[in-house]
Amino acid sequence: VEALIQWCHRGSPASRVTGVEVAWETPRGERGFRVRF
Repeated sequence: VEALIQWCHRGSPASRVTGVEVAWETPRGERGFRVRF
């Protein structure tokens, strides 16, 4: 997970990352996730 977060700060070669917000929480048993942009 931490490697993915670090990649998000850089993004792909064609991207311009202006901000990344990370909120660590206790796992609650979800079965998926959602990406918002």
